[in-house]
Amino acid sequence: MKLQPLPDRRCYELAEDCSVTVDDLTIHVPAGFPCDGANIPPLLWPLLYQAFDPRVMLAATVHDWLYHTHSHSRAMADTLLEKLLIRENAARFKARFIYRVVRLLGGLFWPNSVEDQLRLRDLYQRHRNRPDVAKFGFPVEIAP
Repeated sequence: MKLQPLPDRRCYELAEDCSVTVDDLTIHVPAGFPCDGANIPPLLWPLLYQAFDPRVMLAATVHDWLYHTHSHSRAMADTLLEKLLIRENAARFKARFIYRVVRLLGGLFWPNSVEDQLRLRDLYQRHRNRPDVAKFGFPVEIAP
């Protein structure tokens, strides 16, 4: 996964498309998608991971993409988060803890804000002429 910093925000964006396969399910995230790392409160960093730790970045990015597109259920997105954390060498007990917290509180972040929708529309506009754009699973209200 290649990232580049966004100068106007405290985050990164994908410099190129990212694809990941877990249990025969492949998720594609388009270049340009913003990545703000894992939403782990700084107070918990010593116990878990910092927001941009390499062990959490892929999982957090894919999870954020699924929460934005709703191309799979929230439960599936959360399960993939845990599996990717473990695959990227996060400690199992930490991955399990993160999964449980996300299952408990993630519903608050499942609905897209107006800002999220605008970013998705902008990202779709950047990719809409690609012959493979459907693989990203943009929501139908964004990609008719």
